[in-house]
Amino acid sequence: MKTFPYFVATLMGLVCLALSVALVVMAEINLRAQMRLQERQQVLNNGVLGQQGQQLSNRVLQEMARLATYDPDMRKLLDRHGYQMAAPEEGAKTKPAPRAPEGKEVTP
Repeated sequence: MKTFPYFVATLMGLVCLALSVALVVMAEINLRAQMRLQERQQVLNNGVLGQQGQQLSNRVLQEMARLATYDPDMRKLLDRHGYQMAAPEEGAKTKPAPRAPEGKEVTP
């Protein structure tokens, strides 16, 4: 093998090795950052902020359902996102509660 092609092949091999090492290092850094973010998200989900957010979203959804009984645009919006309104019972004095699609829970 001639010397020039040998040096080019060796240089390319070293470049590939350096890029492989850089890839492993970046993957490790990314994994650590992802683990830290997941821990922070878990703290938020389990903490007061998560509970308040869940209560607030339920209230907002209930209010949207109440408005949908009078506003056809709101009803279309809820239907588009998978929430259907329960049909009101005969003589019922309360507003109908929305029915949640599978996996989504709406409490009255």
